[in-house]
Amino acid sequence: RLTGRIAAGGGFGKTRLAVEYAHRYGPRYYRGGIFWMNAASDSIEDEFWRVLSVLDPGAPDIAAMRAQGRDIRGELERALRGIGEPALYVIDNIPEAASGKDPPTIGEFCPALGAVTVVATSRQDTREEGVQTISVDELEPAAAILLLTENVPGAGALSWDEWGRIAAWVGNLPIALDLLNRSLALNSISAQALLERVNAPDATEQLDRLGEARRGQVPEGAVHGVTEAFLISFEKLDEQARSTAMLLAQLAPAPIPEVVLEALPEESRSPAVRAALHSRRFVTPGGDLSFGVMHRLMADFLRSRAGERTGELIETACGVLLQVMEPDRCKDPRHWPVMSLCRPHAEALFERAVAINGALVPSATVGLASAILAREQGDYAGALRLGERVLEVSARVLGEEHRATLIAMNNLASTLWAQGNYAGARRLVDRVLEVMKRELGEEHPDTLTAMNNLAETLRAQGDYA
Repeated sequence: RLTGRIAAGGGFGKTRLAVEYAHRYGPRYYRGGIFWMNAASDSIEDEFWRVLSVLDPGAPDIAAMRAQGRDIRGELERALRGIGEPALYVIDNIPEAASGKDPPTIGEFCPALGAVTVVATSRQDTREEGVQTISVDELEPAAAILLLTENVPGAGALSWDEWGRIAAWVGNLPIALDLLNRSLALNSISAQALLERVNAPDATEQLDRLGEARRGQVPEGAVHGVTEAFLISFEKLDEQARSTAMLLAQLAPAPIPEVVLEALPEESRSPAVRAALHSRRFVTPGGDLSFGVMHRLMADFLRSRAGERTGELIETACGVLLQVMEPDRCKDPRHWPVMSLCRPHAEALFERAVAINGALVPSATVGLASAILAREQGDYAGALRLGERVLEVSARVLGEEHRATLIAMNNLASTLWAQGNYAGARRLVDRVLEVMKRELGEEHPDTLTAMNNLAETLRAQGDYA
């Protein structure tokens, strides 16, 4: 439970690690005391005085000390160094740096570095020298369920697997799990009602509504809403990093291939943008072939910020992915490790375009690239599912005579052929040839290709005449 509570704050929000640790273990390990300060306070000097007043109950109030011109920071340093026993000094929520500014150091918030043990929380990973970083992102499924159900009355109403579905809906993210846990504990939503929402696409909006339902029932700032927490980081990004983050949010919540990032315009993949997205946890590090992974809730939040730019972002993302998923690469096993990383993003872009009824031609092309890759890799069921889906949407929205629809028909015919369904392939090829002859004429190269495909299909059926 202590691990879950640490995770609930680290990286994405407030933590009361010091308080919980003090209640459970403080007397045994930190005899000198545990001291906590809010680094996000408007007045750090006020925070210094608050800690000083605990160490020295005889210290004057802060107004008197200021009137006397006393050095509050200096006096706190002397008091901390004079403890003489192990002490834990917690710096909670060190603010992120504004765009173009250097982040603050831990030393700015602790005047006695080296004399006390320091635990600091921040959304920004600064890789400060001499500081050990513990990243808190997604929890393991079992830990996520335990955090979600801690002290929830009637938690037995759902099975372990059902609680796991709820945790997976929010990507096992500690801040979301903590928010849901408190909403359940306050009975602002029942476990069964929450389970019924797990398929809702707007998880961030749903969580924010639950956060609003707690207003007036818990102390201000006790639990942050998801949008509130993410917005702090988003507003600290410069304009180029924001645009890149919103572009990557259109992809699937899966590892983003490094080659996809390299295909972006130079200003969108600059070292500064890459560092900002990683250090502020918009993208968590990935494997050898991956730039990293954007959490599904972060992506959901960023898509909500895109507004009218959504169609443009999807179209741009499709163009970038098509640069990578060239037909030759999809057919070459040497490129399959990277192409397989691209496939979930191709499928996600197609479905996002369908949902907004925009960018359908580029997204259909990306969907077909994914279907071709599936077919070449022997995943005929996946290729058939994708091929049928792309054809259905293209025919319904663009019309049967649109070039994209004809390409989709021909691609699906190839998949049926590969499965040995020659009759199904022939029906599609017949339709393609009929439209080609009518629209392009019998001597057009595309019409001749369709004739050749029909001839191959007839031969496979044994119709040599």
